[in-house]
Amino acid sequence: MDYEAWTVAADGRSASHVSGWVISVQGDPSQPHEVNPGSLPGGIEPLQQARLLRHGIEAIAKAAKGKPRAAERAKQLSQQFASDPKRQRKPKLSLKPKATEPV
Repeated sequence: MDYEAWTVAADGRSASHVSGWVISVQGDPSQPHEVNPGSLPGGIEPLQQARLLRHGIEAIAKAAKGKPRAAERAKQLSQQFASDPKRQRKPKLSLKPKATEPV
């Protein structure tokens, strides 16, 4: 059995093996907080299942290494938006009465 024959999906959160086994992860692909192994194909011994699962998770993590994490990407986008000179400046909303208005 070829344990390395995993294909990672475009979303980077699931992978399928040539045997038909599909696993998916929740959270950060390099350090997932939940792994859903899906339904196992028949005839695979428990030790082979564990080894396949480990290689599948490693394939997902390896594919995610080149991609920026979601939090880092969001920070980059917010900094890019904040530094954009074309962005319109709107007046700040204040609930305090102005000094000229009677209280």
